[in-house]
Amino acid sequence: MKDLTKKSILKLKQSSTLVINEKCKKLIDQGKKVYQFGFGQSPFPVPEKIVTALKNNAHRKEYLPIQGLSKLRESISKNLKKKVGINYPKENIVITPGSKEAMLLLHVAFNGEIILSSTPFYAEAGGQLGDKGYIQTKTGTFVVEDTQSPIPGIISHKGYVANGTVFTTEDSSANVDSIYRQGTSRNHTATHILHSSLREILGTHVRQAGSSVGNDRLRFDFTHIGSMSLEEIKAVENLANTQVRNNHSISTNITTYREAVTNGALAFFGDRYGSEVRMVTIATGEPFSVEVCGGTHLDNTGQIGYIKIINETNIGSGMRRIEAISGETASEYSINDQFTLARIAQILETNITTIESRLDSLLQENKNLKSSLNSYQQTQFVNQAKELSSKMKIIDNIEIITSMVNAFTPQDIKNIADLLRDNIKSGIINLGAIIDNKPHTLLIITDDLVEKGAIAVAAIKESSKFLQGGGGGKPNMATGGGKDISKINEAINMNEEIIIKQLGD
Repeated sequence: MKDLTKKSILKLKQSSTLVINEKCKKLIDQGKKVYQFGFGQSPFPVPEKIVTALKNNAHRKEYLPIQGLSKLRESISKNLKKKVGINYPKENIVITPGSKEAMLLLHVAFNGEIILSSTPFYAEAGGQLGDKGYIQTKTGTFVVEDTQSPIPGIISHKGYVANGTVFTTEDSSANVDSIYRQGTSRNHTATHILHSSLREILGTHVRQAGSSVGNDRLRFDFTHIGSMSLEEIKAVENLANTQVRNNHSISTNITTYREAVTNGALAFFGDRYGSEVRMVTIATGEPFSVEVCGGTHLDNTGQIGYIKIINETNIGSGMRRIEAISGETASEYSINDQFTLARIAQILETNITTIESRLDSLLQENKNLKSSLNSYQQTQFVNQAKELSSKMKIIDNIEIITSMVNAFTPQDIKNIADLLRDNIKSGIINLGAIIDNKPHTLLIITDDLVEKGAIAVAAIKESSKFLQGGGGGKPNMATGGGKDISKINEAINMNEEIIIKQLGD
C-alpha cells in the first residue's frame, strides 16, 4: 500500500498557477523584465492597513469559524447591500483563502447525491443507463443527471441543486424525465427484438454477451463466429421491423429463475439473478421473445417505430457488436440516407435504383484508366532511362548519371533508377525531381563503390541541408528532400562531388 501511495503522489501534477508564478520569479531573478498575466497572483502590494492588522494579530492561533469571521461576513453583507443593492445575509456568505477553495466549495454545495426512501427512478443495471429527471422540495429543485445503485436496495440520485436549497428533512416529489425514460425503454425493448432476430437469422448459438442502452442509441454484444454479411444484417433488420409493425404486446411476470427458464426465457447471466426474476414476453399469440430482464420496456412493439442497424463490428474472439438506433432518430437517419443516395445519384447522372450498376461501371472505367496510365508512365520511365543512359559520363572508371527527372511521386524516381541499374556496372545514379512543389533527391551507389568507402546516406544528409530539409537511407541508397526547390540542382551536383571525394580519400 505504501508503494501504491507513493506512485499516486508522483503522478500528481503541479498547479498551473504555481508553475507560471515560479517561472516568472526565476526570470525576474535573472534580471529579465516580465509582464505577468498568470491568474491568481495579484500584482498589487498588500495594503498597509492589512499588513498592520496581520502583525497585531500574529499571536492569535486559534481556528477561525468555518464560514469565516462573523464581523467580516457582516461587513461584506452591508457593503453588498449598499454598493450593489443585493441583500445577502452574513449566514449566506463564506470566506475562503483563495478562488480554488471557493470553486471547490461551490461544487460540493451544489453537486451531490440524494437517497430517497422510495423512488420511481430506474438505477443503471443490465446495460440500461439510469434515469434522469428532478427532485422537487418546497425550498429547492435538485436535477438528477444519473441514477445508480451502489448496493442492492439503495438507489442514489446524482446531480446538482438547480435553484433554492434542498434539505434532507423535507418532503419531496421525484419526477422522472418521461422523454428520456421513453427513449431508454424503446431502445431496451429493441435489444430484445434484435436478440431474437439474430438467433433466428444466424442460429441459436447467438447469445447476449452485454449491452448498453441509452435514450438515443443502443449497443448489443453477442456471440458469433465471423462478421455478418450485408444480406444477414438486412435480414435481421427486416425481421426486427416486422415485429415492430406487428405491434406485439409486452408483458412482465415475476417468477423464479428456474420457472422462467422452464418457460423458455433466455437468461444467460444466471449467477447475477436473485431468487425472483422478472420475465419479459413479447408476443401476440406465439411469443417472439421471452427474456429474464429487470429493465424498463414499452407497452407494445409498435411504440418503437423503427429499428435501424448502423454498425456491426468485431470486439474479440467469437464476439460481435451491433450498434443501432430506433424511433424518430432511426427515421431521421434513414431519411438522411435516402437524401444522400439521391444526391449521389444526381452526381452520377443516374437514379437511385441504378446507382450500384453505375458505380460498377465507373469503377471499371477507373481501373482501365489506371492501367492505361501505368502503361503510359512505364513507357515514359523507359524513355527517360534510355535518354539518361546515353548521357552517362565516366570519371576514373566510375559510371555517373546525374540529372533531374520528370516524376509525380517519389516512387517514380525509384522506378526510373531501377531501369538505370541494368546499364551501370560500377557507378552512381544521382537523380532529382520536383514533386508537389517540393524538392526530392535519390542517390544510388553500386556495392563495389561502397566497399571502397562511398556512403550514399552521408552525401544525402549533407546536400539536403541546402534544400532546408533532411534525408536518410543506407550506404548504397539514400533519399532526401526539403522546402527550397531553387537549390535542387545544387543539391544533386553536391551528391556527386561528395561521393567522388569519398572515393578519392
